[in-house]
Parts: sequence; C-alpha cells; structure tokens
Amino acid sequence: MSKASFLFVLTALAACGPGERPWTGTITDSAGVQIVANTAQRLWPDGAQWTLVEELRIGTIDEEPEYQFGQIAWLTPGSDGRIYVFDSQGQHVKVFSPDGTYERTIGGPGSGPGEIGQPQGGQGFVFVGPGDTVFVPDLSNQRVDRWAPDGTEAGSFRLNLEQGFPVSWQAAPNGAIAEQTRHLNFAGGDDAADPPQDVVLLLTTDGAVSDTVVTFPPGESIKFSGGIPDWTIYTPETAWMMTGTGHVLLGTSDQYRIREYDGSGALIRIITMPYERRLVTERDQRAVLAFFETLFKDQGVPATIAQRLIDNNVHFAEYLPAFGRMVRGPNNTIWVQHVRAASDMSDEQLKAANFIEDIGAPAWDVLDAEGRYLGVVTMPDRFAPRVIVGEKIYGVWRDELDVQYAVVLRIEGTVEE
Repeated sequence: MSKASFLFVLTALAACGPGERPWTGTITDSAGVQIVANTAQRLWPDGAQWTLVEELRIGTIDEEPEYQFGQIAWLTPGSDGRIYVFDSQGQHVKVFSPDGTYERTIGGPGSGPGEIGQPQGGQGFVFVGPGDTVFVPDLSNQRVDRWAPDGTEAGSFRLNLEQGFPVSWQAAPNGAIAEQTRHLNFAGGDDAADPPQDVVLLLTTDGAVSDTVVTFPPGESIKFSGGIPDWTIYTPETAWMMTGTGHVLLGTSDQYRIREYDGSGALIRIITMPYERRLVTERDQRAVLAFFETLFKDQGVPATIAQRLIDNNVHFAEYLPAFGRMVRGPNNTIWVQHVRAASDMSDEQLKAANFIEDIGAPAWDVLDAEGRYLGVVTMPDRFAPRVIVGEKIYGVWRDELDVQYAVVLRIEGTVEE
C-alpha cells in the first residue's frame, strides 16, 4: 500500500464514531493507477442505509388517455422538475408537471418536422439539455429531433451513421449528449478483417462530435446473420457511465472490475468487488426458453418457425454475468446492478421478466465517488430505473398486467449534493 493510501485508510478509521463501520478494503497504486479493492463488508453503519420511497406514479389502465402509455422507452426531468416521458409506441413525448399533472404532448408519428419515426425494437431516449430544450434521437429518420421548452418544434440535426450505428445514449454532466455507437463491418469491405468496436462520443447540442471518450469491444448478446437475430443469454456485456466530473466508468461483466478514465482518456482507477461466478443451470435455460416461446407466440410467429429459432438462434453463456447496468447516483455515487438468475425468480416474477432487454435484479450495490462499497439499495420489483437526478430516481414500473407507469422514487438518507 502506498503512503497516500495508508494515510487515507487511517483517516477513514479515525472518522468512524461509536457503532460506525470502518472501511475494510484496500487502496493500492499500480503504475499510477489507483486500485480500490473492496470486501463484502459495507461501509454504511446499521440504520444509515439509503432507502427508497415512492413519491409519484403517473399512469392509468383505462381512464384519461393523456395518462396512458404504450411503451415507455425513457423518462427524465427538466430543470424545473417537469417530467418528460418518451413513449416509443406512441412516438411522442408526454410532459407532466412535477406533481404528475399532464401538460402537453410533443411530437407524433411521422417523418416531417417535429415528428418522430418508429424506434427500433421499442428502444428510445429523451434528453433535456440546456435551456430545457428537448432532444429525441430518431434513428428511423436518421436525425435527432429538438423542441423548445414550450413544445415548439426547434429543428433537428442529422445522425452521422458513417461514424457508427447508435446503440445507447446518456446525458453528459456538461449539457452534452453521450452516444455509444457501433462500427459495423460489411462483407467485402476494406475493414472486414478488423473487429468491430463500440465508441462513446460526446455530441454538442448541434450534433457536432466534440470528443471521443472511450472505445471498447461490443457485446455479443444479440448478433445478426442475414437479418436474423442470434441471442446469447447471460453473455458478458460492457456497461459504461458518465460521472458528474466528466469521467467515464467502464466494466465488462465477466468479472466485477470497473475502470475509471479521466477526461483525457487516461486510466486512473480500477474498482473491484468480491464475486463468485455462478453457472447457468438447466433450470435457468428452461425458464428463458419458455420466455422465448411466449414471446414468439405473442408476436404471431408460426410454431414451427418459432421452434426452429429457439433451437438454432438462442444460446447460453456458461456463467451468469457479474453485474448488469451502472447508473450515476447522488454525491457522484456509483450504482451497480446485481444479476438475478431465472432460477432465483418466482413464477410471478418470471411472468414479468424480459430476458432480452434486462437481466438485472432489484438490488444495486452503491459505491462512493472513490469506489468504496457503501451497501445495497433494493428497488421495487418490476421497476426499471432510467436516471437518478439529485435524490430522485426516475423509472418505469410494470404491474401484474404489464401496464406501464412512470414512477419517481425518493432516496431517503444523507444524499445532499
């Protein structure tokens, strides 16, 4: 342990009062990179863990249509607390006041100005930028659509697909948009021998690329051959997250090891947590295959074709991933989602599970800004967080009938920014 790390640990121990827990991990230096090795012992003392309280729920089954959603792809707050909900099925953004009152709808299906194309696979993202300008990436129309705070159409900028195919998006802390793109090789192309790479780019609010943040190999959960998807369930994927200081956290889920890069792209920290690999069992596979059978049936795929797809195009990794998503939390904390095996779920939980979009569990590890393990926060079952802003978590909750609601949870505890 370096001298600086030793002094850090001494300071942490001295700061612990009666009944509080000292941090039991270690911090070492390796060629200028800080290695933060956690133990399974949480730093939060008894009674000081953060808990969640539902503050707001927006949605209804059969009442006012303004409060009904088809497929909530994303939601996020504006600077004044208004909530912007992107419905990928409706191809519009609904705007609600901070108390959940419907105010207006932005956009609508189409390809003209102020309209939104059909999202691919039901995915989508909405971002509220400087001046509460609303941005919606519109892959179908190959552009990013913009609206003024009052809902007036404010033009768009083109998506440069030559740079790569957009995979995901995040709001960067400086008001920019972070875009994950995938470079696709085509048979016979000059770059056919080169492996594809995912790149995280920073875009200005006019669409210009201001920086290349990080590059990494793409995951293999879904691949396409001749236009037919090929799924590998539980295969490791790379998760990334922008911090409040403009750094990037990156981790591939074959192990619990998260790398932190500064604004120049230099590796400055590696964070580890104890992790024991778990085999994917036959019971896990049976549950996932049952999900695909139901999925294909609901989509009207003939039984013989569905069975051929299941036999030939659904595969399984040997081990469960070490973690799922990562999200930035209050005080620049790092939230890392646990993974739950299908065999760990009840029959009711399996009915609501989607093994294509999410393998995450309700439990999330919370690490402080330096990577020290604080403890676990457990979110409601069937709740999928989208963003955490201040002490509030904005996400999507599904009831037993798979009806979706926009939900805001409040984090109870010491979360002052």
